[in-house]
Amino acid sequence: MTPIISPWFVYCLGMINNLHFALGAALVIGGLFIGGIMIAMGIAAIEGNNEDKQAMMKFKSTVHFTGFLISLIICLMVDIFIPSRSTLIGMYIANKVTVDTLNNAKTSLKDVHLVLKQDVLDFMDVLESENSKTDGKDK
Repeated sequence: MTPIISPWFVYCLGMINNLHFALGAALVIGGLFIGGIMIAMGIAAIEGNNEDKQAMMKFKSTVHFTGFLISLIICLMVDIFIPSRSTLIGMYIANKVTVDTLNNAKTSLKDVHLVLKQDVLDFMDVLESENSKTDGKDK
């Protein structure tokens, strides 16, 4: 049984909102971080002419920037590729809806319709016979 709708299609649809949010957040956070590094390096350059202090400041900012970049990439990957609850439900349902299951449901509904129709007709016959018995008693 092959699904009519691919669960991966539903997964990709659910990822679009995550991707949009993650890229926007990365842009804002990354911009703030890089701006902070530039301000810190400017302050370090103004404070003194000590070359060792400037070299240490550049090293620290590079280490912090690299750590931030690695953690940002990990957070983005987690945020982007873990689907939401509704996406998982959609993937599960899409995997179960196949041509065979729809045909089986159609056949089952036809059978239920025929049984219900016969039950209603039988009930109407019973009501009609009861009605004719009460009409015969009144005369």
